[in-house]
Amino acid sequence: MYHFASARESLAVAAIIAGAYYQTINYYFLSDDFVLLQQARNFDWSLRTTAKPGGDGFFRPVGNLSLAATYIVAGADARLWHAVGLALHTVNSILVLACGIGMGIPSRAALVAALVFALHGAKPEAAVWIAGRFDLLATMFVLAGLLLFQRGRHAAAWIAMILGMLSKESAYAFPLLLPLATRCRTRRVWPFLTGAAALFALRCWILGGIGGYQDAAAGHAQALRFGWPTLKAFFLRLWMALYFPINWSFEPGRVLAVLGVLYIAFLLALTALGCRTRPETAAFVAIAAIPPLSVLGIGSDLANARVLYLPSVGFALMLASALDRAPPPWFRIGALVVLSFHASALRHNLRPWKDASEYARHGCAAALPGPPGHRLGVPLFVNGHGECLDLQR
Repeated sequence: MYHFASARESLAVAAIIAGAYYQTINYYFLSDDFVLLQQARNFDWSLRTTAKPGGDGFFRPVGNLSLAATYIVAGADARLWHAVGLALHTVNSILVLACGIGMGIPSRAALVAALVFALHGAKPEAAVWIAGRFDLLATMFVLAGLLLFQRGRHAAAWIAMILGMLSKESAYAFPLLLPLATRCRTRRVWPFLTGAAALFALRCWILGGIGGYQDAAAGHAQALRFGWPTLKAFFLRLWMALYFPINWSFEPGRVLAVLGVLYIAFLLALTALGCRTRPETAAFVAIAAIPPLSVLGIGSDLANARVLYLPSVGFALMLASALDRAPPPWFRIGALVVLSFHASALRHNLRPWKDASEYARHGCAAALPGPPGHRLGVPLFVNGHGECLDLQR
């Protein structure tokens, strides 16, 4: 019965994602995509090239291998690249469902968590942008590792953790997430802490430091500075972007406004009913937000929201576990309101991605100059304008 139910629910998650994101298959490449496409095309598959750190100050060999493998199949066809990204996002959403059940959350609530994660309004930058592949992979390996550990396959979970850390730095939160998702004893965590420390030491040796984005003015990697901006990002902006993932750089429609009011009203009703969330799910959000803390200042246009991809797993489980403690009628009504709000926010937030995609497609074909920075929160030609023109040639 469990396997049948999980298969049916997994198919439902996949179908809803297909319905919500199907138009994004036709989007074009944007900004860093052109740089990554050129690197994938020139990848020579040698061990030396695979282990070589990127020019952006990061060490992500598994992510680079994934891009190179995708280029073999997809070439410069943006539709195939987007299809791979959406497939990974679908896998991650199903893993959220499985991990939620493994944490003891009832299947109906775990399904809501998977759908909140799938439809969350902060997802376009990770699920639609090709440059978000690193976030997709790191989260996939983290969730797979947690699920493997829940099922007693500890060695496989350790390998998944290492693959996640070689995909993106967000996966370094894995050892601290492990006891939250599995309730394992402390001694079980030590092999994972040791492996993470060893890999981090190797990373520092290869990069000559901790790595990270380079500060063009100072000529060194950006450092994490604890102060009011960091505290505001961690305690305010993180949670605002998770609860209300709306791109405020252009006006939301009436439907989203109405659903937003209903969403807020229902959250207040949950509080009044005493429907508390599981503390381990809130801790999941906080711990998953530690690796990207220095870039966690998400603005009103949701730029850089891809760093919320892994923390949104905990948020989805947190919201679903609170819903699960509501009386049956409230659960059904609440699930409908919550999912409708996030689906509407996602639809709203996808609009500038479509417009920027069309600009990039026609701009490169006509050799137009690339506008700097972001366009309504979408990275248009922050990087990659020259590579875009090369691709047209």
